[in-house]
Amino acid sequence: MSSMKKSLTLVFCANIVSMLLNVVLGFFLPKYLSIESYGYYKVFQLYVSYVGIAHLGFADGIYLKYGGKNINDIDGKTVAREASTIRTFQLLLTVVGVVLGLALRNVFVVLISLSFLPVNMITFYKNLYQATGEFKDYSVIVSVLPCITCVVDILLLFVFKTDNFIFYTLTVILSNIVLLVVMEMRSRNVTRGQGLLSFDGALFKENILSGITLTIGNFATILLTSIDRWFIQILLELSQFSYYSFAVTVENLFNTCVSAVTTTMYNYLCRIRDDESVRKAKSYCVVAGIYLVSVAFPIEFIINLWLPKYQNSISSIYILISAHIFYFVIKAIYVNLYKAQGRQNHYLKQMLVVLLIAVVYNICAYFFIGKAIESFAFATLATALTWYFICCFEYKNLNEKMSDTLALILCCAVYLLIGLLFDTPVIGFFLYLAIATIVLLIFERKEFFALCGMVGGYVKRILAK
Repeated sequence: MSSMKKSLTLVFCANIVSMLLNVVLGFFLPKYLSIESYGYYKVFQLYVSYVGIAHLGFADGIYLKYGGKNINDIDGKTVAREASTIRTFQLLLTVVGVVLGLALRNVFVVLISLSFLPVNMITFYKNLYQATGEFKDYSVIVSVLPCITCVVDILLLFVFKTDNFIFYTLTVILSNIVLLVVMEMRSRNVTRGQGLLSFDGALFKENILSGITLTIGNFATILLTSIDRWFIQILLELSQFSYYSFAVTVENLFNTCVSAVTTTMYNYLCRIRDDESVRKAKSYCVVAGIYLVSVAFPIEFIINLWLPKYQNSISSIYILISAHIFYFVIKAIYVNLYKAQGRQNHYLKQMLVVLLIAVVYNICAYFFIGKAIESFAFATLATALTWYFICCFEYKNLNEKMSDTLALILCCAVYLLIGLLFDTPVIGFFLYLAIATIVLLIFERKEFFALCGMVGGYVKRILAK
């Protein structure tokens, strides 16, 4: 458990750095870019989020193959051949994609094709280090990329003063390339200095067959988290897409904060087998998630002061972040359990069902709630709640008591009422924290004090050092 705390601290610190830098970008880009340019930039980010499917399951095969193992115990030459194989394959896809994009004279195809190699190689190394518990190298990946992107974007905004979205998309691509070079250099001690380009057909087939199910499941998850934006892009105006994309950007800042837990939990769940430890971890996630969503209140305060032209996004921000009260538990516990227990096929089937539910919810939201971005945000919340209940039903052994679920639902309802009805975010922030604390003392008293004790003890040790 102590090693998990150290890993959690390392990843959490990296994520804090990443979050702070993303906050800078998240609030500077929409302020100084036109709504149209910001909208096109977010369209590019939406498209490039699907680039991960291009590794065909290879990187996820690595994730499953080395999960729970020590990096010093795995064969470095095999890892080197695996890295070289995926590198060669992605380079080939990049060349084909760029040629096709130039032939079609489509700038989006060219830009997305240039992302194949860096994005999927970074995913390869990220999965390797996450699976083996090498969170120092994993933290480098998490923190370096936003550092590079932030510096270049600030130069584009204030030195070159350009509003052309293409330059900002190129910044994302170049930042990924620089990070890939850094990771290639850091990985030489693992790969034992093997060649950069070669292709091992046997390893290619082995890892794809192992990871393709998980990849499709993860791809379905990406579709799930972006299906609302597809509906908005197709059915509403570009300005509405910009407003909603800004809300999603803020939501992703929240994701950056909590991913320290969801990331380290996989390696932990690969090593434990007793239900009691998992139940305890789930209860801690419930308590943490209920408090973490309060980040929306100070964000509203910042938007009112700094980005008044995006005030139309505030309601969507509250609704989207409320969904993460449930998503936090789902991703940290249930999804990691599916992976740790080798239930990739079941995870894929579940994701396809949830994705279909999300499509139905979004269609119903558009026709029955209203033709506004808030309707699609409520569809996202309904999808999260439905997925949570599906997971609870499948892991009944982790839900012997209903207090977890009751606490989540009550706090979600209170959070939405305060966030959507109160005009003063400062008062709303403290009011929500007070009511959430009372709810937790009623339903999660033991876990609440245990988690407070853990956090307090950890802070004391940090201050002592």
